[in-house]
Order: sequence, then structure tokens, then C-alpha cells
Amino acid sequence: MKRVYSIISILSFMFASCSGFLEEYSQDTAYVRGYEDLDELLLGSVYMPTNAPEHMGYTYGTDGWYYPYIHLMTDEVQENIRSSGNGASWDARERYFGYYTWQQQVGIDALGTSIRKESSDWNKIYKHINIANMILASIDEQSTPKEEDELEVMRIKGEAYFLRGAYYFILVNLYGKPYTKTGAKNDLGVPIKNTEYIEDKVYGRNTVEEVYAQVLADLGEAEKCLEKTVHKSIYRADITATYLLLSRVHLYMQNWEMAESYAKKVLAKQDDLRDLNMMEGIPFFLDTTLPEVIFTMGMGGIRFTISGLQKDMGISDE
Repeated sequence: MKRVYSIISILSFMFASCSGFLEEYSQDTAYVRGYEDLDELLLGSVYMPTNAPEHMGYTYGTDGWYYPYIHLMTDEVQENIRSSGNGASWDARERYFGYYTWQQQVGIDALGTSIRKESSDWNKIYKHINIANMILASIDEQSTPKEEDELEVMRIKGEAYFLRGAYYFILVNLYGKPYTKTGAKNDLGVPIKNTEYIEDKVYGRNTVEEVYAQVLADLGEAEKCLEKTVHKSIYRADITATYLLLSRVHLYMQNWEMAESYAKKVLAKQDDLRDLNMMEGIPFFLDTTLPEVIFTMGMGGIRFTISGLQKDMGISDE
């Protein structure tokens, strides 16, 4: 029976930041002592880190940045080649040329002389999924002598399901075909891997329909768990974030009534907006005081990549 009652020691090596709550008893095994350990593992290795790297140009692909190119693949930004007194210390055109010009190989540079690795986000997100799988395989085995312990286990379980669903949704939209009613059954998405143990096999790509079904299943479990728990902070997923993501997934699937239904549930929970007439003196629009922020994690670097400086990107003139 392939059940893992312990977290393999490779986690202690790969996620050194979480080593404080894992005590090694042998060379190859470290045991979970309670749901608190799983909660720390969830926060440290399943959520995207929120710390900003020291420098956008030199660090992308090696640390916490997640798909910063996504904001450049639109018609809302343009390359800034005009002379100015200030220039960016990195060269966005050289670094992101393949993305904002929609090249077949997105890692290619403007001269076509080199190709950067294109798998950073793929690897990081699947690593998060793998740890979520381990937590979900162990969470129901944890001792819950008190009612508050049961609620904590339910919250951890709900957050893990939310994150796994969110990650598959991100992956299928970055690397798979767009969802269509007619094509989803045959169009290729991304591999689904929900086992907590290592399997000696080559994973194939599941269909877009199968990936979206997985997303809805995970978010459905998250909904059942998180509707009974208390929200900890904007850095943790809760029931409102779950409703919001379900609305977005159904919108992509063109399930209009479901999208509207979940959107109304969001508004019933949180409908405050910042008054833009009161923005004077606030340096950035997106910050932790913004009332419409429901949930946040990771760091995409939008305010670093679209600075308007020479050699960087700016808002399109059009």
C-alpha cells in the first residue's frame, strides 16, 4: 500500500527555510509531529514566497519571481526606446524579447543568438503542487483533541486544496491550450500529478478538460473546508478567495451563470473599493492597505517591469 506517513528527507534539503520544524530521526526520514508542522510546511513551501528579489534584471528565473512576463504579453505596454535622463539598469527588451513579441521560443533574445531557460515557472509551480500533495496525504492523520484543532486541520486542508487548484489553473493557462467548449476534450493541457510519492514513470499531458475538472474538484474541496474557518490574513487563502477563483474559472469555461453566482458571493463578503480621488500621497496603488485585495502571494514585479524608464517597458501611448 503506497501511503507515505512521513515526509521524505529530500524536503529538508530542498526547503532549508522550513527545517526548523522538522526533526530528523534517521538519514532518510523526518516525521510530522502534528498539524502545526504541516501548517508551517504549507506556508513555507506551498504558498509562493512574497519577498521581492533584490534586482529584477539579474535574478529572474533563480528565485521568487513568478511569470513577470505575463504583463508584457498584452497591447497595454510598449518598449521605451526614447532617450531620458534615467535608464533602467537592466534591459527589458533583451531579457523579455521572446515574450512580448510572441516568439515560438520565448527564451530567445532580440538578436536570436541565445535562448534562456523557459522552464522556471513550470518547475517552481509543480514543486509547490508536490508539497501540497504530501500535506493532503497526511493532514487527516493528525491528532485533533479539541474543536479548535479540528478547525485548524480543516483550514490547512482547505488552503492546500485551494493552492493546488490555483496552480493547475495557472499551469494550464500558461502551457496548455485555451479552454473551449468544443476543443477541451481533445486539446492538451498539462500533466496532473496528485500522488505524494515518487513514481518511476513519464507523465503525459492531460487534456484541458481533465485539468479544468481537477481545478474545480480541488476548489470544491477548498470551499467545503474554508467556509467553516476564520480568515488569517490576506497572505492566506480563505472562502472569499475561493469564491473569486471559482468565478474566474467558470468565466474561462464560459459557464456564465456559475461565474455570476460566485462573483455575487464575493461581493456579499467584500465589496469595498478604494476611492481613487483620495490617492494623493500614496506611492503605489497595489499595497496591503488596498481594501479590494482579497488574497495575495508571490511577486510578479509589475511595478519594476513597467517603470517607463529607458530600456524598460511603459504604458502604451495608444
